This record gives sequence, structure tokens and C-alpha cells, in this order.
Amino acid sequence: MRRPAAALLLALLVAWSPAHADDGEEPTPADEAPPKKGPKKQAGPPTDRPTRAVILPSTSFNPDDGFGAGLFGGIERVRPPDEEPALRPHVWNIDLVARLWLRPVPRGWELYSGLSWFPWPGGRTEGAWVLSSNGFSSDWWFAPGMGRARDRTRHDPETEEVRDLWHRFSLYQVRSNARIFHNVAGPLRLLGGVGFQLNWTGVREQTLLAEMAPSLEYPGLGGSGYVTLEAGVQVDTRDIRIDPTSGGTITGVIQANVGDIDGPGGFGRAFFDLRGYLGTPGGEVVFAAELAVQAAFGEVPFHELGVLAGFESRPRTLTGVTGLRGQDRGRIRGPLTLLAHGEVRFRPPGFNLIRTFFVRLEPAIWADAARADEYGVTPEGPALLPGFGGGIRAVFNELSLVRLDVGTGPDPTLTADGLETRWAVKAYGTVQHSF
Repeated sequence: MRRPAAALLLALLVAWSPAHADDGEEPTPADEAPPKKGPKKQAGPPTDRPTRAVILPSTSFNPDDGFGAGLFGGIERVRPPDEEPALRPHVWNIDLVARLWLRPVPRGWELYSGLSWFPWPGGRTEGAWVLSSNGFSSDWWFAPGMGRARDRTRHDPETEEVRDLWHRFSLYQVRSNARIFHNVAGPLRLLGGVGFQLNWTGVREQTLLAEMAPSLEYPGLGGSGYVTLEAGVQVDTRDIRIDPTSGGTITGVIQANVGDIDGPGGFGRAFFDLRGYLGTPGGEVVFAAELAVQAAFGEVPFHELGVLAGFESRPRTLTGVTGLRGQDRGRIRGPLTLLAHGEVRFRPPGFNLIRTFFVRLEPAIWADAARADEYGVTPEGPALLPGFGGGIRAVFNELSLVRLDVGTGPDPTLTADGLETRWAVKAYGTVQHSF
């Protein structure tokens, strides 16, 4: 493990905001306590300007991709001061991420641009657009279900450049989605969307996937392309989008992916996600939880097993940095999936590095659990695969979020001495974590 603390330290080194300072008193954001009387100013992000922005160097680390470096940022058109905060959080918001995964191998890339736009003051309608590209020269494959042990007898660290080559394959993707959310009553929103995805896969010789290829029931070994249609409903009662202290979301999505005429057929997903946030009266401590379940059906590509429907820029996976932490991405896969998060977040008062740049550092402890199954197959292995850990959340200008986490979980492993349960420690440095 290569000093994962650098992922957070480097992200704090450089900051820039085009919003110019003025001589007026800074307004207090809605989630901060009111300022005390007297000349002392309350720390908080600038909210008295029509546009605010942040751009930072992005350094990330996770066990699946290695060390990544690049930039991330956001620019936001603030709602007019005479509008109620509950109507719309902003007029428009743009997020950008560009990152290269440099070392150690595997190497890859991650590009993302996203737009959120509330065109009318009432805030009842939101338009959202995402364009992203991800490239992984060595993603993970352990076969469907819960029962597959990691086969270390196929592992030769002296001759393999890629760690655990037996369980690896390459995946390159381009995805885009346009969605419309419309409030029909209070926090109840309907959503509809259209998009596309293009996938290119590579299977190395003498790997588990190459061995299973002749009998694999899931398509996608030669790449695939899909047009995506989706519809759903969401109830959103969060007080803040980027760092909630109360409320929650209930989301249900039906997704249809229409496949190539000459390639794999189409497949669909039915996805349900429940998130809740319960904070102390001042928001100093927040209990956060999530339960996500999904059923995929049709000709599901092998690399989409364990990929969750949703609105994240990078495809969210059942295990790994955006799912069950403490396990490799793709450690368990299947058309039937369950994911649970529980987290305690401590939110001390933030501070201003400079007048226009607000930071809040939040320690967190968490526990995760996940399960994957196939239709008509008797389950093997544990009922749930757990993960445990903790870390630091850094919130910048209430616009962007950086996390540094360390976690572990049980990993059934086949060695020359037989079947063992190992507990590997994994470190993650992430930008805009989905939960």
C-alpha cells in the first residue's frame, strides 16, 4: 500500500475560486449556526455572489485502479437571494472531473462532465446531463454469485506485472444520459431519461474469464452498445444535497437497455434505493444509512453484473469504492443484488482557508454489507459479505466532497494450504462519493 494519506493531503494544497472578495459581511449558510453578536465573522462558504466555483487538483487512490491524478471542480449559479432555499438549491451547477490512473498497474482514465439546471424559479423541474468515459486496463472478475474464492494458487507475484492477473479483464466505456426530474407534489419527483453506452472489453489468455468464456451464459465478451431508456420516481427530503444532516431519498427506477442489432440483445434493471440522514439538532453528528436492491433481467453483459442503476457519473458497483468497501470491485456479481451502508459522520465547525474558500473536515466510521445471486441457482457462500472502516470527509465550499477511507472485509482465499479467510486492508481516496 503506497501511503494513501497523500490522496487527501495533495487535494488540500491548491485551491482557486473566481469569486472576488468584497467588504460586506458574509451571509451564514442554512446549515451553520447563526453568528454570535460582535465583530467576529462566521466561517462559511460565500453565498452573496451570483456565481461561485472551486477547482482543485484531484488525487485518488483505490486498490482496484491504483493512484490517480488530475483535476476536479464545480461552478454554480447561485439562486437569487429572495428565493426560498427549499425551492431550488441553485440555478445551474456544472461538475467536471478529469483523472488518469498512473501507477501501479493497472492504468486507466476517468473523464466526467455533469450539469444540473433548474430553469424556473419555482424549482419544480430539473434538467440533468452526464457525459463520462472510463477506461480500466485490469478490472475484476470472480464469476457470478457469492461462493467463488480468490484463487491464489494461480497467482505468481514474481512474474505478473498486474496484481492477481487470474481474476482480471479490461473494460473501456463511454456513457451519456439526459434526464428530467419534475416535482408533482412536495418532495415527490418523477423522472425520465434517455442515454447511450458503448463498451469495449478485452480478455487475456490464461485467466478465469477466458476459461469460463465457452460456457458463460452472459454476453459482452466482444463489446457491446446500448440505447438506454429509464423512468422512475423519487422522494427527496434532504436539507442539503452535498452533505445532508436530515431527511432522505426514496428512489425507484426502471431501466431498459436496447442492444445492438447484430450484438447482444437488450437487458433491463429494476432498482430501488432508500437513504436516510438523522442529525443532532445542530448537525454536529449525523447518522447516515442506505439500502439498495436491484434485479437485472434479459441478456445482461457479464461486466454489468453487479453494476447498479442510478445517477452517478462513474458506474456504481456492488463492491469496491462506491459499494461494499473493503472488497475488490467486482468481488461478487450477479443479476440480483443487495447493498447496505451505515455511517456515523462527525461534523465539527468548518473554517475558511481564505475568505472565499470554506472547508469542513468530518471524521466518519462505517459498516457495509452486500449480496449477489443468480436466478435459479442455489446460493453458496455467506449470507452477506461485510466491510468495516472509517475515514475523513472534506467538504469544500458546500460544492465538492473529497473522502479518504480505510476499510477491511473477509476474503475467502484458496492457497496452497487450502481455503482461508483473509482480511486485507484497503485504502480509498475519492472525489464526490455517491453516498
